Amino acid sequence: MNTNNHNNSQEIDLAKLYNNITSSIALKIYNLMQFFLKNIIYIIILFVIGAGIGFYLDKQKNKLHEHQVILALNFDSSAFLYNKIQNLDPEEFPEIASAKIEPIIDVVTFIQAKWDNIKIAEYLSENNISIHKYKKGEQTEKIYRYHLLTLKSEEEDVNGSIINGFLEKLNQEPYFLNRKIIENQNIAMQIAELEKSIEDLNKIFQNLGSEMASTGNGIKIETQSQANDLLNNKQNIIERLSELKIIQSEQSKVFYDLTRITNIQSNSVLFTVLVPVVLLFLLFFFNGLRFIYIKYRPN
Repeated sequence: MNTNNHNNSQEIDLAKLYNNITSSIALKIYNLMQFFLKNIIYIIILFVIGAGIGFYLDKQKNKLHEHQVILALNFDSSAFLYNKIQNLDPEEFPEIASAKIEPIIDVVTFIQAKWDNIKIAEYLSENNISIHKYKKGEQTEKIYRYHLLTLKSEEEDVNGSIINGFLEKLNQEPYFLNRKIIENQNIAMQIAELEKSIEDLNKIFQNLGSEMASTGNGIKIETQSQANDLLNNKQNIIERLSELKIIQSEQSKVFYDLTRITNIQSNSVLFTVLVPVVLLFLLFFFNGLRFIYIKYRPN
């Protein structure tokens, strides 16, 4: 019996609490509507004044144009480029208002590029460093080949002169130009060797109709399984050859620009909206302080 009375008492208390909260919220909304209706003229005047001031400020401020470039970074130049961007010299690049760079995360391509990259990925994972998430300042930003460069300028890049001028200066770094010569020679040699291997394999396949096919290197084919193995080997060589030719093309520059989007209107704070909002907030804020002062001031 006492338990039922206790439960009923709790239900009544909760119902009263709910009604009090609902009544309090409704009263606050009512008071706010009353204040709004009572001061509607002042609110409209403040809004118009704020919008006018904001519109004037928007007209006066310089509009920035954003330019995005996808770059292939060659010859271990990522550390140099990131440092250059983070410490951009306005005297060296007066036309650039700001610049930033971040990697294009592609874990699959990174792992497939070299066998050693698998061990690098394992090492980073063991040390709680995620290679599939970008965090500014981490070394993982420099292990990827492709990066997004974003430049901002006050002037439009009508004929690409802003981006071209920026990249041309970076591409003249003597150390990387010397590495470019050496590494391009190495790739040319690898391409020549792979093309020679394909030529030798083609000779073998041309002689498959004979009782026993062979090349001048002494490679012989006597069974179908051997032919299939060589066919797969040829396909792998072709894929590797294609990869090397792409790299050879991209290594024509230290920082090779794959694609670009220029003159994107950079989003910035609209003072036409911000100033009226601030003025109205101040109106409500000081009115709230006035209400608190009147309510609690000593008689």
